[in-house]
Amino acid sequence: MTRTWVKALLLGTAAFVASPSLLPAGDEVGVFFDSEAEENCIEAQQSAVLNAYLLLVEPSASVAGWECSLEVENIFLLDMILSGEATNFGSGDDYVVGLTYPLPASRAVQLARMSVMVTGSDPAGFFILPTTFPSLDGTPAYADGSDPDILLPMTPNTIGSNSLVAGINWPNCLPDEATWGRVKAMFYD
Repeated sequence: MTRTWVKALLLGTAAFVASPSLLPAGDEVGVFFDSEAEENCIEAQQSAVLNAYLLLVEPSASVAGWECSLEVENIFLLDMILSGEATNFGSGDDYVVGLTYPLPASRAVQLARMSVMVTGSDPAGFFILPTTFPSLDGTPAYADGSDPDILLPMTPNTIGSNSLVAGINWPNCLPDEATWGRVKAMFYD
C-alpha cells in the first residue's frame, strides 16, 4: 500500500514538474540591457544613452529571418543595428528582417543592437508585438535557419501582464535590492 502511494506521489510530482507552463518556454524574444539576456529592468537618469539588445532566448533553431513590432515609450531610438547580413523589409515599428546567412542558435541570439536615450523622468519601456501583417497569426515569428519555409513563433518575454519586455525606471521592474513588498507588488498591479 505504501509503495503504491509513493509511486502515485512521484508520478503526480513528475507530471506537475513536466507541465509545459512551468518549464522555460524557449523561443522567447525580449529586449535586454546586456547581451546575455539577464537584465531587462534598470534605473537610469533622464537623457542617459544606453545600449539595448533585441535577443531571441533559447531558440529551437538557427535564425534565417525574423519579424516583430518593437514599440518604445519615453525612449528615443538613436540607432538600431541588425545582426548578420540583414535587410529590414518592414516600416515604422514593424521589423520584417531577412538574412543572407542564418544566425547560429545559441542561448541568446542577438537579433539587433540599439542605442537609446531616455527622454524624461517618467518610466520608459520597450514593447514587442506582432507586426501589422504577421506571418503567423497574432505572434512575432522567426524562420528556421535550416529550412526558411518553417516559421516558428517567438513568445515575448514580458514583464507583467502586457507586452512590456524591458523597462527603465518602470514600477514593475524588480531592482537588485528586492524586498518582499516589491515582489508582491509585481503580482498585484
